Amino acid sequence: MKLLLVLGSDDTHNLISLYVKPLGFELIRYGHVLKAMDNIDEIDPSAVIISARDFPRHWKIMVQFIRSERSKDVCPIILLKGENFSLEEASKASFLGVSGLVTEALENPSEVSRLQGILGRYMPVDEKRQNHRFHIEP
Repeated sequence: MKLLLVLGSDDTHNLISLYVKPLGFELIRYGHVLKAMDNIDEIDPSAVIISARDFPRHWKIMVQFIRSERSKDVCPIILLKGENFSLEEASKASFLGVSGLVTEALENPSEVSRLQGILGRYMPVDEKRQNHRFHIEP
């Protein structure tokens, strides 16, 4: 399964790689939205993760481009939101067909579980653990 990452930040790429690679995904990263859109047919990703913080205007165009050919069931799209992501932007994401929103920092264990849960909801992941793990919060 191929997971397309459209990210500008190396730190975010390293975090996502740490939490998603063990689930059996092959990660393909692009630092430019237009290059990713140009090669999307060749890549044929199973899922897409886009950083709204790195690409505040371009994520909408990419989501519309993907949704014109691929439904939510075929290719889920996860949007990584920054600290200034408004409720209006969240409603736009929902309208355009984004499968889920996750905080880009991934500092909180519940955000990591949300990311893995969204991917698991739309596609079978190669989960090696027998039971779901719950993170203890303060």
